[in-house]
Amino acid sequence: TGTLSRPLSVPFSVTYSTADGAATAASGDYQAASGTVTFAPGGSLSQTIDVTISGDTQVEGDEDFSVTLGSLASAPPEVAAGRMTARGTVQNDDSATVRIVGGQAAEGDSGTRSIAFAVELTQAVDVPVNVVYSTGDATARVDQGDYQAANGSVRFAPGGALSQTVLVTILGDTLVEPDELFTVTLGTMDTGTVSRPVTVTASSAQGTIVNDDSSQITIASTRAATEETTTGRFTISSNRPLQTPVTIAFSVAGTAASVANRPARKSAPSLTWASRGDRHSAGPVAGPGGAGKTAGREGLF
Repeated sequence: TGTLSRPLSVPFSVTYSTADGAATAASGDYQAASGTVTFAPGGSLSQTIDVTISGDTQVEGDEDFSVTLGSLASAPPEVAAGRMTARGTVQNDDSATVRIVGGQAAEGDSGTRSIAFAVELTQAVDVPVNVVYSTGDATARVDQGDYQAANGSVRFAPGGALSQTVLVTILGDTLVEPDELFTVTLGTMDTGTVSRPVTVTASSAQGTIVNDDSSQITIASTRAATEETTTGRFTISSNRPLQTPVTIAFSVAGTAASVANRPARKSAPSLTWASRGDRHSAGPVAGPGGAGKTAGREGLF
C-alpha cells in the first residue's frame, strides 16, 4: 500500500517494482510486478499494489519479497520520501507426516530373505527429514533365529523420493509353526537446524514371517507280534519338526483276538509330540526343533 500523509493540489504518480527475497519469482513463489500508482487532488491518500503469490504443497518456512517505490524526482516540492520499500510475506500453510507400512515374506527352508517396510513422507519438505528406526520382538524372536535385529535411519532429501525402504533379514527353517510377527518402530524425527511442521503418525508396523512348512504324519509297524510274544511295535512319525504340541489319538483293531487278561484302558490311547524347547521325551523320539530330523513316537500294543 502506497500512502500520502496529506492531500496534494496537483496529481502525483510514482512507480514501483518487486524484488526477490526468500521468495523468488523464478521458483514460482510469486509473480514479479511493476507499474505506477497515481494520487489525484482531493482523492484517496492510499493506493493499493496487488502482487500475486502462487500456492504449492511443499512444507517450507515463510518466505518474503519486497516492493520498492521509484524516484520522486518529478514529484511536487511538498512531497518528500518516507519509507520507500516494504516487505510481503508468503506464509506456509502446509504440513507433512511420516508413517511406516509393514510387509511380509515366506521364510523359506534355509538361508535368508528380506521383509520390506515402507517409510513414507506425505508431502515434500524443503529441508532434509531424518527418522531413526529399530526392530522389536513379538512372536518372532531374534534369540530363536527367526530374524536379525536391525536399527538405523532413513533420510528424505529435498526434491527426492517420498518413500524409503527398510529391509529386515529373516532366517529360513523347516520347523512347522504358525506365522510369526515382529515390529519396526520409528523413533526420533528431525529437520536439522530449522523447524518444520512434520510429525510422525503411524510410528510402528508389523512384519509377518509366513510359515511355508507342513508336516506329514505316518504310522508304520516296526516289530510284528508273534504268539510267543504279547506286544507289537508301531512308530508314528512326522517328517518335519514341530513347534507346538501335537496329540494324536489311535485305536487298535484287526482280525487278531484281544488278550483276555489284558488290563482295560480307562481312556482312548494317544501320543503327544512336545513343543520346541521341551526337554522331556518318552521313548526313542527325535524331538522337535531339530531341523532335518524325523520326529516319532513308538507304541507297544
